[in-house]
Amino acid sequence: MIQLGGLVEKSGLVDTLGLTIGADLQKDDAMEKPAAILLGALVLLERELQGDVHSLEMLYELGKKHMATESNTHGAEAGAQAP
Repeated sequence: MIQLGGLVEKSGLVDTLGLTIGADLQKDDAMEKPAAILLGALVLLERELQGDVHSLEMLYELGKKHMATESNTHGAEAGAQAP
């Protein structure tokens, strides 16, 4: 099962925005700007996608492909680490 934070991490936004996994985004002063940027991006995305079935379908396909790539990559890494 993928949690919401896992999706943000898989997207690459954790590194791009300088977010820290496990940080309290409301209480950690260093996370105020990255958290606000992430929220702003999500609000903008939500506004852009309202009623746009074509874009939703395109994003679905992109996300599905990325999840498959990530699963294959992690599966290969796990196999490479096996004795």
